[in-house]
Amino acid sequence: MVFETSPTGCLRDGELSENTLIYIIAHPDRESAAANWEAFRSDPDWVQARAASRENGALVKEVVSIFMETTAWSDSL
Repeated sequence: MVFETSPTGCLRDGELSENTLIYIIAHPDRESAAANWEAFRSDPDWVQARAASRENGALVKEVVSIFMETTAWSDSL
């Protein structure tokens, strides 16, 4: 990937910056994260909304999960 410098001085990826959505969600631990996502994926309202959103093809190419760890100077979650 080729990175470009934006006018703000931050690095960004030219291609992905146009079609990437990032959620940052806090969970107490990885086990809670897995349970929370499974509950979300099983929710009847989500199942129905997901099916409706895919009627004309998938909206999402891929889902990537990344776990971040707090640092000594991180705010409390």
